[in-house]
Amino acid sequence: MPAFAGIDLAWTRANDSGICIVRGEPGRLEFVCCDARPVETDELRDLLLALGRDVVATIDAPLLVGPDRTAEREVGRHFGRYKASAHSADAELLRTTGRDAGPRLAEALAAAGFSLDPLAVTRGAAGRFAFEVYPHALHVCWFELKERIRYKRKPRWKVAGCREGLRELQRYLRGALDAFAPELVLPLAADLAPDATNAKGRALKQLEDRLDAVTCMLAALRAWRDGMRTGDVLGEGLTGYVAVPGLALDCRFGAVHPVGCRHAHDAEHAREADLRGLHEP
Repeated sequence: MPAFAGIDLAWTRANDSGICIVRGEPGRLEFVCCDARPVETDELRDLLLALGRDVVATIDAPLLVGPDRTAEREVGRHFGRYKASAHSADAELLRTTGRDAGPRLAEALAAAGFSLDPLAVTRGAAGRFAFEVYPHALHVCWFELKERIRYKRKPRWKVAGCREGLRELQRYLRGALDAFAPELVLPLAADLAPDATNAKGRALKQLEDRLDAVTCMLAALRAWRDGMRTGDVLGEGLTGYVAVPGLALDCRFGAVHPVGCRHAHDAEHAREADLRGLHEP
């Protein structure tokens, strides 16, 4: 039975990481957990290994950070006009500031036999895979947003605005789950309830972490169900990348294969039809 893990990885050991895990196949998924807590590299590696021989883990954190990493430039080129650019990752800076949880986890998973190549995830692939994703880019692509959802707490942003953004994200994720994995709606009901955004302080940040983890989990599910395409990956080789399952089918970003564009009336479009819930609030 395959397992799918979405991880909103804190870049430092002291902060909470969001973790959402399910098992099975779309339509017959079993909820395992959705949590936010501090987690060490070895503990997270062992948690993913314990899920079995078939695992897809999608992680919101820089994993492969080589010289001249182009991933963030590519994200900015595609998503900058949607205000969904990403901070650049530099290996030396991450190490010296103690924010290298991503590269350390990537090294541990690779040593444990995980493939870190998102393009290795073909439709229904067997094996262990882990790759980097970026929730803001996923949201813009899947939900056809004109601008990223503003739910992240920033120094100059009022908490009320973040709560409003979190409620918007909840609505979109609920729509995606209704269409793609309705059996997960009830286990995730507490985090999808608008009242959950009334939390304060760390509890509110943990809700954000869990919702990001749900986003990542959905990315793992989609990657495994549909298979990854070259146009779904921004960046290059060992210098690092960001994967956006479904990007290659989005005409707004100049789909590499026009025949796969979601607005084209062809076989590829028909195969994607039952994911329409990912584009509706």
